[in-house]
Amino acid sequence: MNSTSSRILYFDYLRIAAVFCVILLHIQAVHIWGNIGTPVFFVYDFFNSITRWCVPVFVMISGALFLDPERDIQIGRLHKKNLLRIITAFAFWSLLYALVDYLEGMRLRDAVFNIARGHYHLWYLLMLAGLYLVVPILRKVTESKKLTEYFLILWFVLILCLKTIIYLAGFLSHSYSDLFSEISDKLNFCVAGGYSGYFVIGYYLNRYDISKRNRILIYLMGLAGLIATFLLPLLYYNLKGNPTINFNENLTVNIFFLSVAVFVFFKYNIKNLRTNIIVSTLSECSFGIYLVHLLILEFFERHLGFDSGSFWPGASIPVLAISVFLISFIITFILRKIPFLNKYVV
Repeated sequence: MNSTSSRILYFDYLRIAAVFCVILLHIQAVHIWGNIGTPVFFVYDFFNSITRWCVPVFVMISGALFLDPERDIQIGRLHKKNLLRIITAFAFWSLLYALVDYLEGMRLRDAVFNIARGHYHLWYLLMLAGLYLVVPILRKVTESKKLTEYFLILWFVLILCLKTIIYLAGFLSHSYSDLFSEISDKLNFCVAGGYSGYFVIGYYLNRYDISKRNRILIYLMGLAGLIATFLLPLLYYNLKGNPTINFNENLTVNIFFLSVAVFVFFKYNIKNLRTNIIVSTLSECSFGIYLVHLLILEFFERHLGFDSGSFWPGASIPVLAISVFLISFIITFILRKIPFLNKYVV
């Protein structure tokens, strides 16, 4: 998938949009819950809601590529190339972030622990590594359209719906929430669990055509998911008096609907656009931008005193996001010119 002719164009645009939304998400997260109940919260909640699709869509792109039957995926090559790159990238960036934290005053013991734990955004690499390990199994599932649909139904009902019901039950009482949690634990369902559903549905949506009527339905469900993501934390706060991040989790129905809508929208609306060197280069740098951007963001916050609370967040969030994105891109672009780093780190 390196040549322009073999590229899936809308994936390039999706990667660029997704990594920019990751940056937006992390910028607004610093102050959002400290402002809940105030007028400015609506600005933070707006950016929070419109960006929550970013990580699920990254997983969906990976699934569309790794589960493609026309792509030769051998277990040995998967481990030696793809999985090794994830492991080396995690080790490199964990060490670098821990070193920066230590130089900023963190205790040596905590910094050492952070090398193993990883900076908070590096969880994505560990999750992706787990998905890579089950790619050969998931490719067997996706050989059959009916089996793929069965897998997705199980995942949607027993993972997304059940988790969302648990969170919604919290509006009534924690005892109801605990009850559904207990039921979920007793089911102990994990065959089609975690992010594997996003991995598989990315393949499914890319592989099969979607009628215009069904696309409209998907967009309406995505809009409903967006509205729910925006309103539910506010409603919970007004009812319970404390904030909740439950409805911001990727494995909830509202985030699923939003993510699928974004993926489908790009699939059917980017095809008339042309690729160019800027788009392809930004797309190829998206992984590195994701890895490096928090170094830049935290430098802005710690040493320049500039974050989303510096002035009105409706302006500060996008200004800071564009700045962090551009600097992260330049750093990634340079690192990709170094052979070893290009292959194993970014």
